[in-house]
Amino acid sequence: MLHFFRAAPDQVRWELTTVEGGQSYRLAVHHSQGVIVEYFTTSAMAVMRVQELEDLLARARSPEDLTPVGVPS
Repeated sequence: MLHFFRAAPDQVRWELTTVEGGQSYRLAVHHSQGVIVEYFTTSAMAVMRVQELEDLLARARSPEDLTPVGVPS
């Protein structure tokens, strides 16, 4: 399974493949800073993790979500 989404200006690609033997799944998320690779026992667990990573990457690239730290108001 292959999927693309945008995190601000960056395109992020993820692929879910069956590891040989069909007993586990490999998730690879390719983003501008590298690749995140994780292994799961079910495809459902991998898809839930994709949703978490999409949210994290989108928030990391979204300037309106940034909160200044240590800046007096």
